[in-house]
Amino acid sequence: MAEFDTIALLANAQTRLLMLDIVRELKKRHGSTVHLYCWTKEEVRYYEARNGDGAIASITQAPTLQNLAMEVPDDPGSVVEAARGWERKIGRTYTSLSVANRHLGRGYALGGFHHPRSVQAQNSTYETMLNGYNRHFEFWQNEFREKAITLVLGGPAEIPCICRVHGIPYRRLAGSRHKNLHFWTYNEYNESLLLPEAYEGMDLAEFTRHALEKPYNLVGLADSLLLKNAKVGTLLRRVGKIALQYVYWKLRGYDKARGYKLRDQFKMLYRTWRDTQRMTGKEMVRLADLTSTRYVFFPLATEPEVALQQFSPEFFFQHTAIAALSRDLPAGVKLVVKEAGMAIGRRPDNMYDQVAELKNVLWMDMREPGFAVAQKADAVAVITGSSGFEAATTGTPVISFGAHNHYNALPHVFHVSDLTDLGPAIDAIFSGSLDKAKAAQSGAAYLQAVADTSFDLGPYDYVDMSSYNNDVLAEACDALEREFTAVPQAAAALKSAS
Repeated sequence: MAEFDTIALLANAQTRLLMLDIVRELKKRHGSTVHLYCWTKEEVRYYEARNGDGAIASITQAPTLQNLAMEVPDDPGSVVEAARGWERKIGRTYTSLSVANRHLGRGYALGGFHHPRSVQAQNSTYETMLNGYNRHFEFWQNEFREKAITLVLGGPAEIPCICRVHGIPYRRLAGSRHKNLHFWTYNEYNESLLLPEAYEGMDLAEFTRHALEKPYNLVGLADSLLLKNAKVGTLLRRVGKIALQYVYWKLRGYDKARGYKLRDQFKMLYRTWRDTQRMTGKEMVRLADLTSTRYVFFPLATEPEVALQQFSPEFFFQHTAIAALSRDLPAGVKLVVKEAGMAIGRRPDNMYDQVAELKNVLWMDMREPGFAVAQKADAVAVITGSSGFEAATTGTPVISFGAHNHYNALPHVFHVSDLTDLGPAIDAIFSGSLDKAKAAQSGAAYLQAVADTSFDLGPYDYVDMSSYNNDVLAEACDALEREFTAVPQAAAALKSAS
């Protein structure tokens, strides 16, 4: 397959070992030339030490966007003109891309204002940001041309944009939000090329009940971290660990030492402990308290986070969504809001108090399992995230603010592209006209379509990153090859999407 002739692998810390072995397997199968890109000199040394077999043809330290965005341009007058040219090519504004960047788009983390500041966030300006994007796109354009890249694996939101400009297919490993299933997403919005057609081909009559009985695997990891963060001992240990780590990085001259400000990290640790106490306190409602209450469940997402701002750049306004839902719910229906474990400590001052002022809104104890809360809800409202997927696949009505959620196609999922559409969506859910049997069948069929277009990473997780075997590698590579051969319509869509 020509797509596998010359592969650019953009390193990701969470999947570094797995992706190295995946490209090794692709090299065996297709004779691929593999060029690896990473972001710091420490990473270069790390990958060079693991390239004893010479499987990687070159290892390049690529300039990071946030560092490029701190450099003052030599010719400021040409920066805007060049930026507008690139925006026309990629079909997006630079500012829309920056929404998902924790450094350049920190101001867009409206519900994550206390995420630690970085040197790049503080020292970059609008003009240097434009220049940074210009230079970023120029770098990758030159690399792709000079090395005749035919496939790109991994990379941040800007990479699929430049890939589309040059007709190069892009793929990134993504979780399917079910068990340990994964798929290869083809764009920055985490969309699947094969899933829509697989679902359309399902016979709903074959499905009588859903098969989703427990939450996504990564939820358990987040819950365990939440419980640890509630302890004073954990707080003190984390303060000490961060301080020692920072000193070590400084002494060794590591690039990491020029990242997040140490003072902000210490403040973040305290707020994490403080807010965990509040969100698990006696005033929080428990699931057992809601046995006779009709409610819509809104699980908060972490900010800043790819899963929110990158996957839903059109709508990422969580506080606005809460206020709008509260405004439009009918009498007798409550809105239950639950904090995300990884978001604790990042929220703006008084956000919890502001939400609590809404008379029909209840704060849920964040220790309650979101899966169980969603299953007992009349509906689940989300921007993005696993809770919407889990609700949709079990037949629970979903109010979806995100334009790119895979499950928006289901009949019991109401995509709200404009807040004026929210009232009619709520009316449809609470009018009693919704076909619950069809919703259950559609959800079960959709879950099967997800499984059919995914591959299982088995024992692999993002903690023990070496926990995979040759069967896992084979499944991942087989799935990647199917993207280009299995479904003719999808293969044609690939060319138009690239």
